Amino acid sequence: MKGKLYADILGKWIRFSVSPVHMAHECIVSCVDISAEEARRRRLHRANTTNETVIRVIRRLVSEPCFSQAMQGILSDLSEAIHPDWLYVLETDRKTISNTYEWCAPGVKSEMGSLQNLSYDEYMLSWEKCLETDTSVVIPDIEELRTQGDIDGYNILKRQNIRNLMSTPLYYQGKLIGFLVADNYEENEMMNTRYLLETVGAFMAMYVVNRRLLE
Repeated sequence: MKGKLYADILGKWIRFSVSPVHMAHECIVSCVDISAEEARRRRLHRANTTNETVIRVIRRLVSEPCFSQAMQGILSDLSEAIHPDWLYVLETDRKTISNTYEWCAPGVKSEMGSLQNLSYDEYMLSWEKCLETDTSVVIPDIEELRTQGDIDGYNILKRQNIRNLMSTPLYYQGKLIGFLVADNYEENEMMNTRYLLETVGAFMAMYVVNRRLLE
């Protein structure tokens, strides 16, 4: 008998084989530590799964003639990959910010109506500060904001029942035009959430600008 398992006591992945011997009620068991091999396999699988999602989303973006329908389809596709409560696009002219597209999980109330023409300085400057040292705004637990003294930011997110948040900036020719945001998403080993949102966001920004030009 052969197989592999994760040994909790050792904290390692083990490949084992069990072979009978001529003596009654005895056998030979051999074990090999395959933790590094398993880690490589899982990283590869995670990358493949993420890239497949990226390709599917971008294909929808370039093939759907109606931009608004394409955006709604993209948010739906992304929701199936990262399982958030709320997934949405915020567009900005650096003076105001508005929610232009959203996807909500069943039972989650839409916030689009209340997130229109808000002050950019009031709501987004803290995010912009994060982008000075990172490629996305990642808040794995909003309790960290309270610990860091950002009570206003904490209260805003707490009021919307947000537990965690990832916000990817949308840039066009180096200019910030918006954010792709996921609230209460599930981080799992099968999907690279940051890479997924940042890659999709890079393509999405170009189409947002094209829509603006057409309008």
